[in-house]
Amino acid sequence: PLYLTNTSYPAKSTIVSSQRLYNMYSEDAPQSSPFSVPSLYNIPGTSLWQTITGNYNSYYGAVVMNQYLYVVFGSEVYKIDQNKNVTNIGTLGTSPNRVIMVENGQQVTILTSNGIGYYYTESTDTFAQITDPDFPTASGMTSIDGYTIVSKAETGEFYVSDLRDTTVWSALAKATAEALSDNIVALATYQRQLFILGERSIEIWYDSGVTAQPFRPINQTFIQQGCIGKYAYTVSNS
Repeated sequence: PLYLTNTSYPAKSTIVSSQRLYNMYSEDAPQSSPFSVPSLYNIPGTSLWQTITGNYNSYYGAVVMNQYLYVVFGSEVYKIDQNKNVTNIGTLGTSPNRVIMVENGQQVTILTSNGIGYYYTESTDTFAQITDPDFPTASGMTSIDGYTIVSKAETGEFYVSDLRDTTVWSALAKATAEALSDNIVALATYQRQLFILGERSIEIWYDSGVTAQPFRPINQTFIQQGCIGKYAYTVSNS
Protein backbone atom coordinates (compact mmCIF):
# COMPACT_ATOMS: atom_id res chain seq x y z
CA PRO A 1 0.00 0.00 0.00
CA LEU A 2 0.86 3.66 -0.29
CA TYR A 3 0.59 6.04 2.61
CA LEU A 4 -0.85 9.53 2.65
CA THR A 5 1.42 12.34 3.84
CA ASN A 6 1.42 16.08 3.51
CA THR A 7 3.63 16.07 0.42
CA SER A 8 2.91 15.20 -3.18
CA TYR A 9 3.67 11.76 -4.58
CA PRO A 10 5.59 11.01 -7.80
CA ALA A 11 3.54 11.03 -10.99
CA LYS A 12 3.49 7.22 -11.27
CA SER A 13 1.24 7.01 -8.23
CA THR A 14 -1.47 8.92 -10.18
CA ILE A 15 -1.74 11.39 -7.29
CA VAL A 16 -1.18 15.07 -8.06
CA SER A 17 -1.34 16.32 -4.48
CA SER A 18 -1.95 15.11 -0.94
CA GLN A 19 -5.61 16.07 -1.21
CA ARG A 20 -6.45 14.85 -4.70
CA LEU A 21 -6.54 11.16 -5.76
CA TYR A 22 -7.15 9.49 -9.12
CA ASN A 23 -8.34 5.87 -9.26
CA MET A 24 -7.45 5.31 -5.62
CA TYR A 25 -9.22 5.19 -2.27
CA SER A 26 -7.98 5.55 1.30
CA GLU A 27 -8.55 3.18 4.20
CA ASP A 28 -7.97 4.23 7.80
CA ALA A 29 -5.35 2.29 9.69
CA PRO A 30 -6.70 0.07 12.50
CA GLN A 31 -6.20 1.28 16.05
CA SER A 32 -3.61 -1.43 16.68
CA SER A 33 -1.52 -0.37 13.67
CA PRO A 34 1.89 1.25 14.32
CA PHE A 35 1.12 3.60 11.42
CA SER A 36 -1.18 6.55 12.00
CA VAL A 37 -1.73 7.38 8.32
CA PRO A 38 -4.32 5.69 6.10
CA SER A 39 -3.42 3.27 3.33
CA LEU A 40 -4.16 3.97 -0.33
CA TYR A 41 -5.35 1.29 -2.74
CA ASN A 42 -5.81 1.24 -6.49
CA ILE A 43 -9.28 1.10 -8.01
CA PRO A 44 -9.51 -0.98 -11.22
CA GLY A 45 -10.30 1.20 -14.21
CA THR A 46 -11.90 0.48 -17.57
CA SER A 47 -10.96 1.34 -21.11
CA LEU A 48 -12.73 1.12 -24.45
CA TRP A 49 -12.09 -2.27 -26.06
CA GLN A 50 -14.47 -2.34 -29.04
CA THR A 51 -17.56 -0.57 -30.31
CA ILE A 52 -20.66 -1.85 -32.07
CA THR A 53 -22.64 0.37 -34.39
CA GLY A 54 -26.10 0.97 -32.99
CA ASN A 55 -27.97 2.31 -30.00
CA TYR A 56 -25.60 2.00 -27.07
CA ASN A 57 -28.43 2.62 -24.61
CA SER A 58 -29.85 -0.79 -25.54
CA TYR A 59 -27.10 -3.11 -24.29
CA TYR A 60 -28.85 -6.02 -22.57
CA GLY A 61 -26.33 -8.75 -21.77
CA ALA A 62 -23.13 -10.64 -22.55
CA VAL A 63 -21.47 -14.00 -22.01
CA VAL A 64 -18.10 -15.52 -22.91
CA MET A 65 -17.86 -18.99 -24.47
CA ASN A 66 -14.60 -20.48 -25.69
CA GLN A 67 -12.73 -17.65 -27.46
CA TYR A 68 -15.72 -15.43 -28.22
CA LEU A 69 -17.69 -12.71 -26.47
CA TYR A 70 -21.43 -12.80 -27.22
CA VAL A 71 -23.47 -9.64 -26.64
CA VAL A 72 -27.04 -8.45 -27.18
CA PHE A 73 -27.67 -4.89 -28.36
CA GLY A 74 -31.34 -4.14 -28.83
CA SER A 75 -32.73 -7.07 -30.79
CA GLU A 76 -29.37 -7.92 -32.41
CA VAL A 77 -26.93 -10.61 -31.23
CA TYR A 78 -23.21 -10.27 -31.95
CA LYS A 79 -20.11 -12.44 -31.69
CA ILE A 80 -16.73 -10.79 -31.11
CA ASP A 81 -13.43 -12.65 -31.44
CA GLN A 82 -10.09 -11.96 -29.75
CA ASN A 83 -9.05 -9.73 -32.64
CA LYS A 84 -12.12 -7.56 -32.00
CA ASN A 85 -13.87 -8.68 -35.19
CA VAL A 86 -17.64 -8.20 -34.78
CA THR A 87 -20.14 -10.55 -36.45
CA ASN A 88 -23.92 -10.21 -36.31
CA ILE A 89 -25.18 -13.77 -35.75
CA GLY A 90 -28.92 -13.26 -35.35
CA THR A 91 -31.94 -11.21 -34.41
CA LEU A 92 -34.32 -11.69 -31.50
CA GLY A 93 -38.00 -11.62 -32.43
CA THR A 94 -38.62 -8.48 -30.36
CA SER A 95 -36.29 -6.13 -28.57
CA PRO A 96 -36.25 -7.15 -24.89
CA ASN A 97 -35.64 -4.88 -21.92
CA ARG A 98 -33.25 -7.41 -20.38
CA VAL A 99 -31.79 -10.83 -21.22
CA ILE A 100 -30.17 -13.71 -19.37
CA MET A 101 -27.33 -15.42 -21.25
CA VAL A 102 -25.62 -18.73 -20.41
CA GLU A 103 -23.38 -21.20 -22.24
CA ASN A 104 -22.84 -24.96 -22.15
CA GLY A 105 -19.50 -25.09 -23.95
CA GLN A 106 -21.08 -25.60 -27.35
CA GLN A 107 -24.11 -23.33 -27.39
CA VAL A 108 -25.08 -19.91 -26.08
CA THR A 109 -28.65 -19.65 -24.80
CA ILE A 110 -30.49 -16.34 -24.51
CA LEU A 111 -33.64 -15.90 -22.43
CA THR A 112 -35.56 -12.72 -23.19
CA SER A 113 -37.58 -10.71 -20.69
CA ASN A 114 -40.82 -12.13 -22.13
CA GLY A 115 -39.72 -15.73 -21.48
CA ILE A 116 -38.66 -16.78 -25.00
CA GLY A 117 -35.46 -18.76 -25.53
CA TYR A 118 -32.94 -18.49 -28.36
CA TYR A 119 -29.76 -20.43 -29.01
CA TYR A 120 -26.57 -20.18 -31.04
CA THR A 121 -24.60 -23.33 -31.89
CA GLU A 122 -20.98 -22.39 -32.48
CA SER A 123 -19.95 -25.45 -34.53
CA THR A 124 -22.72 -25.02 -37.11
CA ASP A 125 -23.06 -21.22 -36.91
CA THR A 126 -26.79 -21.65 -36.24
CA PHE A 127 -28.97 -19.07 -34.50
CA ALA A 128 -32.67 -19.75 -33.89
CA GLN A 129 -35.51 -19.67 -31.42
CA ILE A 130 -36.00 -22.71 -29.17
CA THR A 131 -39.13 -24.35 -30.54
CA ASP A 132 -39.31 -27.56 -28.51
CA PRO A 133 -42.93 -27.69 -27.18
CA ASP A 134 -41.64 -28.74 -23.76
CA PHE A 135 -39.64 -25.53 -23.37
CA PRO A 136 -41.76 -23.41 -21.00
CA THR A 137 -42.36 -19.69 -20.87
CA ALA A 138 -39.37 -19.13 -18.62
CA SER A 139 -38.62 -16.64 -15.88
CA GLY A 140 -35.05 -17.59 -14.91
CA MET A 141 -32.13 -19.48 -16.41
CA THR A 142 -28.70 -20.81 -15.49
CA SER A 143 -26.33 -23.60 -16.56
CA ILE A 144 -24.37 -26.31 -14.73
CA ASP A 145 -22.19 -29.15 -16.04
CA GLY A 146 -23.39 -28.72 -19.63
CA TYR A 147 -27.09 -28.56 -18.71
CA THR A 148 -29.24 -25.48 -19.29
CA ILE A 149 -31.90 -25.00 -16.61
CA VAL A 150 -34.94 -22.72 -16.77
CA SER A 151 -37.75 -21.99 -14.33
CA LYS A 152 -41.34 -21.95 -15.55
CA ALA A 153 -42.90 -18.53 -15.00
CA GLU A 154 -45.32 -18.16 -12.09
CA THR A 155 -44.65 -21.69 -10.78
CA GLY A 156 -42.22 -23.56 -8.57
CA GLU A 157 -41.12 -25.80 -11.45
CA PHE A 158 -37.82 -25.89 -13.31
CA TYR A 159 -36.83 -27.78 -16.48
CA VAL A 160 -33.48 -29.25 -17.55
CA SER A 161 -32.26 -29.48 -21.16
CA ASP A 162 -30.46 -32.42 -22.71
CA LEU A 163 -26.74 -32.49 -21.97
CA ARG A 164 -25.03 -29.79 -24.07
CA ASP A 165 -28.12 -29.40 -26.24
CA THR A 166 -30.35 -26.51 -25.30
CA THR A 167 -32.66 -27.24 -28.24
CA VAL A 168 -34.02 -30.45 -26.68
CA TRP A 169 -36.31 -30.43 -23.63
CA SER A 170 -38.46 -33.12 -22.06
CA ALA A 171 -41.59 -32.83 -19.98
CA LEU A 172 -40.10 -35.55 -17.77
CA ALA A 173 -36.88 -33.61 -17.11
CA LYS A 174 -38.41 -31.28 -14.57
CA ALA A 175 -38.70 -30.88 -10.82
CA THR A 176 -40.41 -28.65 -8.28
CA ALA A 177 -38.92 -26.64 -5.44
CA GLU A 178 -41.22 -27.68 -2.61
CA ALA A 179 -39.79 -26.29 0.62
CA LEU A 180 -42.46 -23.58 0.46
CA SER A 181 -45.33 -23.01 -1.94
CA ASP A 182 -43.75 -19.90 -3.43
CA ASN A 183 -42.94 -19.39 -7.10
CA ILE A 184 -39.39 -19.47 -8.44
CA VAL A 185 -38.11 -15.96 -9.15
CA ALA A 186 -34.60 -16.72 -10.41
CA LEU A 187 -31.99 -19.45 -10.84
CA ALA A 188 -28.27 -19.11 -10.09
CA THR A 189 -25.16 -21.28 -10.12
CA TYR A 190 -22.48 -21.11 -7.45
CA GLN A 191 -19.66 -23.64 -6.96
CA ARG A 192 -21.44 -26.15 -9.23
CA GLN A 193 -24.61 -25.98 -7.18
CA LEU A 194 -28.05 -24.89 -8.33
CA PHE A 195 -29.56 -22.10 -6.24
CA ILE A 196 -33.33 -21.87 -6.65
CA LEU A 197 -34.41 -18.41 -5.54
CA GLY A 198 -38.09 -18.26 -4.68
CA GLU A 199 -40.30 -15.45 -3.48
CA ARG A 200 -39.87 -16.50 0.16
CA SER A 201 -37.23 -19.23 0.11
CA ILE A 202 -33.94 -20.43 -1.38
CA GLU A 203 -33.18 -24.09 -2.05
CA ILE A 204 -29.81 -25.56 -3.09
CA TRP A 205 -29.66 -28.58 -5.40
CA TYR A 206 -26.76 -30.56 -6.87
CA ASP A 207 -26.04 -32.63 -9.99
CA SER A 208 -26.52 -36.25 -8.89
CA GLY A 209 -25.32 -37.68 -12.22
CA VAL A 210 -28.48 -39.67 -12.92
CA THR A 211 -30.22 -39.48 -16.30
CA ALA A 212 -33.32 -37.47 -17.23
CA GLN A 213 -33.62 -34.87 -14.45
CA PRO A 214 -30.25 -35.15 -12.62
CA PHE A 215 -30.67 -32.48 -9.94
CA ARG A 216 -31.50 -33.34 -6.35
CA PRO A 217 -31.92 -31.12 -3.26
CA ILE A 218 -29.13 -30.95 -0.70
CA ASN A 219 -30.51 -31.84 2.72
CA GLN A 220 -30.57 -29.16 5.41
CA THR A 221 -29.88 -26.31 3.00
CA PHE A 222 -33.26 -24.59 3.00
CA ILE A 223 -32.97 -20.82 3.46
CA GLN A 224 -36.08 -18.98 4.56
CA GLN A 225 -35.22 -15.84 2.64
CA GLY A 226 -36.55 -14.97 -0.79
CA CYS A 227 -35.63 -12.87 -3.83
CA ILE A 228 -37.55 -9.76 -4.85
CA GLY A 229 -36.85 -9.94 -8.59
CA LYS A 230 -35.20 -12.13 -11.21
CA TYR A 231 -32.42 -9.59 -11.80
CA ALA A 232 -32.09 -8.57 -8.13
CA TYR A 233 -29.22 -10.88 -7.19
CA THR A 234 -25.54 -11.27 -7.91
CA VAL A 235 -23.07 -14.14 -7.65
CA SER A 236 -19.65 -13.46 -6.19
CA ASN A 237 -16.65 -15.73 -6.81
CA SER A 238 -14.71 -14.33 -3.87
